[in-house]
Amino acid sequence: MSDLQEFERTTMDRAVLEVLTDPGVQEGGFIREGDWTSRLSRPAPRKIVEGVSDAFNGKIQGGTVEGRFLRAAQGLRSALVRT
Repeated sequence: MSDLQEFERTTMDRAVLEVLTDPGVQEGGFIREGDWTSRLSRPAPRKIVEGVSDAFNGKIQGGTVEGRFLRAAQGLRSALVRT
């Protein structure tokens, strides 16, 4: 059975990594805490959300991510109704 959460994980991971590897985000996007942990500075989360949103709503082979996700969900629903 398909795990719909994983359906477009690579697309979303790629979008997040593209934002995090952007030189502008690398330069001031992280704050190092006293215990050597890091967290994102204020503008970085917004850029990540924008990047993921662009990736989710952008055109890809076979339509859009949203359209492929919807078709997969409909297929899963059909499979569950038949059983």
